[in-house]
Amino acid sequence: MHVVIDPRVLCNENYAHSLVPLEQSKASYCFIVTGFLKQRYIECSESVSLRSVAQLARSIAFHLVNGTAFNRLVLELQSNHPLPSALAEPVSTCKFDETDQHLLQVAIEKCNATTTTEVGPALVLLISCNGSGDRCLHQELFRDKLCRAVTGLRVHCAEGKNPISQHVVDPGNLTNEQQHDARFEDQCALWLGRKLNHGCYTKLNKWGYEIDILCEVTDTYYCLGECKLVRGGANKAGERQENALRQLRDRVNSARNSGETVDFECYVFCNEDFGEEICIQAQVLANELGVKIHLVCVKMLTDWNKKPDWSLGDQNFKEVYCAG
Repeated sequence: MHVVIDPRVLCNENYAHSLVPLEQSKASYCFIVTGFLKQRYIECSESVSLRSVAQLARSIAFHLVNGTAFNRLVLELQSNHPLPSALAEPVSTCKFDETDQHLLQVAIEKCNATTTTEVGPALVLLISCNGSGDRCLHQELFRDKLCRAVTGLRVHCAEGKNPISQHVVDPGNLTNEQQHDARFEDQCALWLGRKLNHGCYTKLNKWGYEIDILCEVTDTYYCLGECKLVRGGANKAGERQENALRQLRDRVNSARNSGETVDFECYVFCNEDFGEEICIQAQVLANELGVKIHLVCVKMLTDWNKKPDWSLGDQNFKEVYCAG
């Protein structure tokens, strides 16, 4: 997996925990460096304290500069890449410093050069996300739009609880997981179709997005579904469920901006329970969009991930909350 490290992560000892996975699994990462980044890493290695907590950052900065210990790809930018047009509006209200501008240029160039044979994200930016709201990369909305606009890009916040290793894709598991994700969407669509007594589409490209589930019940009434098959337990569910709500907002707003004059009803399907905070967020979003949002917990079969042809019945679906 290719990674670019924001120099500020190596300059701040508070981010030491986010660097541990990089040290523990060196073979999983290839770090992209440029002449500009080398100079910033040198400045960081000279500026951080000698406290033990900062030693890992100093060590990583040294190895990135000198090409030792870690897999490293030296990249020099071939041109000045314009930012995607989708970022024009958010950029008008926030700022980039020289380092941010360079990080985005590296990201765009590397992602543009990704081949179809590569698996996983084309590039992960490890950055510090907390700070002044004036900085574009400190704004979650901007980061979300950036990752949608630049194919294959992921932004990982050094302050986050989940390790950067969550973005590493094992090619041996890729097809299997994709199959299970697609089957989960199909099973959720079948349940929703039975509930509505109407056929549903899955993986439909519409309004500039890929829609997990779309049921065009009438000319003026559509149902949208977002499906999150969570692996790794409930501790990862909240983030995926929040992402589902953001995706519903984007899709409904995009549909309305395109001129659709239909009423929407929305569903979030997840194989883990929905916490109280997610229910609150769903209610806020339902009020914002003027829609109903159903949170549906899906009880999976034992050892489902070891079977390619598992199926779910009505008894496996339980609506736990309806907002709006």
